[in-house]
Formats: sequence, C-alpha cells, structure tokens
Amino acid sequence: MNAGVSHALEQALAYYRAPALLAKAALRPLPDDVIELLRLAAGDDAQAAQSADASGESPQRVVEAAVFFVQQVMFSAEADDYRVLGVNPGAPAVRLREHFRWLIRWLHPDRNPDDWDSVYSDRVTRAWQSLRRSGALAGEGDAVPDAGLPAPSGSERADAAQKLTVLAAARLARISREAPAAPPMVSARTARHLPAFVMGGLGLVAVSLVALLWYAQLKKAEREIRTADAPAPAVDAAPAEPPAVPAAPVAWVVDSPVPVPEPELAVQETVQTTVLETGAPTPLPATLAPEPPARLATDQLAPPLPRSTAPPPARQPAAIAVEYVAPATPAPAPAPAPVAPVAPAATAATVAKPD
Repeated sequence: MNAGVSHALEQALAYYRAPALLAKAALRPLPDDVIELLRLAAGDDAQAAQSADASGESPQRVVEAAVFFVQQVMFSAEADDYRVLGVNPGAPAVRLREHFRWLIRWLHPDRNPDDWDSVYSDRVTRAWQSLRRSGALAGEGDAVPDAGLPAPSGSERADAAQKLTVLAAARLARISREAPAAPPMVSARTARHLPAFVMGGLGLVAVSLVALLWYAQLKKAEREIRTADAPAPAVDAAPAEPPAVPAAPVAWVVDSPVPVPEPELAVQETVQTTVLETGAPTPLPATLAPEPPARLATDQLAPPLPRSTAPPPARQPAAIAVEYVAPATPAPAPAPAPVAPVAPAATAATVAKPD
C-alpha cells in the first residue's frame, strides 16, 4: 500500500478483501477522511483516478470498496445518526453538511438508478433531520445545505418517499419471484384424491375393529359351549378303610394238596365222644365257637395273592385235630345220678345225628 492512500480507503479495501473483519468494525471509530469514500461512491471520476493511482488498484475496484464500506459500516443496523452521516459524535457542523451533500448526491432517486442504493436515502434524510432538531447543527439554520441541487419542496419530498416505498416493494417482489419455490409436498393428483384416501383408510380401520370384536365374541361362545358339554367331574368318595385281617389266617388260605379237616367236624366228634363217655353233653367254651372262614373275607377284601411256587409241607390231620381240640377238653365232671339206660342212648343218638 502506497503512502498516499488515505486511512479510510485503506480500511475499505481491507474489508472488501476480507469481509470477516467487519465483525469488529462496529466497535472502531470512523476515520476522519471518510469524505474520500463518499466522493468515490457518488461517482466523482477525478477522485476515483486519484485513489486508484495511490492504491494501485483499478478505479472500479476502489469504487466498489468505497460503496461496500458505506453500506456495511456506516449503514449498519446498530449505527446511530452520526455514523449514518459518516462522522463521529462531536464532529463539526461543516463536516456534517459536506457528508450529507455527497450522500444525497449519490443516493437521490433522480441520480442513482439502483433501487437498492436509493433505499438508503430515506435513512440519511431522517438522520440529518434528527441531528438538526437535537441542536448538533446549531447556527446552521433549518435550511437544507446546498448539494449542487435545488432544495426539494414538501411535495417533492413526499413524492420521493412514496417512490422509495414503491421501489422497495417492487424489489422485494422481484426477489420473491426469483427465489426458487419449494416443491409441493404432494402432487396435484394426490391432493385431488386425498379425501378419498382418507375416507377409505378410516373405513378399513372401522371394518378391522368390527372383525376383531366379532372374533372375540365367537371365541367366547365356543368356550362357553365346551364348558357346558363337558361332564361334571365325579366326586371321589373317601375310600373305606378295609378291616384288619389277621396275618395268621392268611397263611391258611394258600392252597394245599392235602385236605384239612374242618374244625366243625372235629368239634362234633369231640362232643360225641365226650357224651358217650360221660353220659351228658358238655357245654362248648366260647373260644371254640365256630367262626366264619377267613378265606372268604380275605378273598373279598384282600387282592389275590400270587400262587407260591413251592407249597409248604402239609400237616397231618390227626396232629391238627389234636392240636386244635386239646386246649378245649374240660376236666372230668362228677358222675351223674343214675338214670334209666335208655335216656343216655337217646341223647347220644340225637347228638351224634348229622345235620
């Protein structure tokens, strides 16, 4: 950069080459020679040639850098009235007038065909009016400083403001038309048939619900029918406890090849012998009363026993009779009184008669 380059032009070229530096531009005060940038933006050809020679850039590039600086630094959203006019607070009124004159020359709709640049003219005018009412231009009068143009009348200002509004609306409409429209979410054919699709889906859901309810009722009815047809379970009666069977008689149930004389016959023979010998019947003890055969009770209550492969040895009938009767033989009774001989014979015959 040449030594003849102004501080304002140096900053403008730096911001133009690296726009990221604009992040800190709002915190820095404006240089005092901003008037050079305003002359370049307003189209001063002599200033453009001089700045191009000093910076080594082309005239077009220095003009673009000056416009970029004014739009991004002076016309930022947080800029106050002083900054909009390109000065720092407390600047002399002469500098304010000079900056306002060059800004209006650049941004006036009659001189600048660019619609976007002409939009800033309203902001510059409002900043000038605000500073004039605040007394920053005290002693300068209420007249608008001469910028080489005739002072606009009230009707001209109203027309300029209306024209600015129309141009801004037209610019926004053109941007909206140029922006690519987002593709529709559904096609026109789908949108036309969408109600039918919705109604069909709702109908399908309703039919499905009815079918599920019917199936549930059918299953319930089938379960009830199966429950009604099933036989009632039999109530198991408490099994009667079988009577105790003595172990000794069970041994006698085993079939034996040798017949065993019945106890009753042995008793009858014993009684007959006793009567014949004594001449009078002897009462039987209670222990010799005939009992029901244990074989029948065992056959009815106990399950059949397996047949033994080797039968036990048979016992002799005489021994069994003697063994069975011997305990029941009473002691000899005293001799009865003499009776007729016929009576004992008849009694013995009656006792000895078989059943």
